[in-house]
Amino acid sequence: MSRKQTDYATIRLLASVVAFPLFWALETLLVGWAAGLAWALAFFLSLPLGGLIAYRYLVGTGRLLHQLRFGALFLTRAQVAPGSHSCDLRDPHRDEEPGLTILRPGGS
Repeated sequence: MSRKQTDYATIRLLASVVAFPLFWALETLLVGWAAGLAWALAFFLSLPLGGLIAYRYLVGTGRLLHQLRFGALFLTRAQVAPGSHSCDLRDPHRDEEPGLTILRPGGS
């Protein structure tokens, strides 16, 4: 059907240009038939607002999921200093920790 990725995007755009007004008109007709003209007009005016709220919700959940994934990554991965190949960030020239004495064979 489509040869390039741009063709696919064009087809999707054209389908949405036709499908959204068609379904909005069908839904509005059904509401008008079931509830009357005033409710159909209120419903028709609420459709773009509902679409905007749904879009903002989708963007917000995407951002929340991204932040949750980043937080999980932060909590599950060891923190390593740049240029270091080890998770041990202590000074390699220091023999002991404060308050600890290392006993070595030979008395020193």
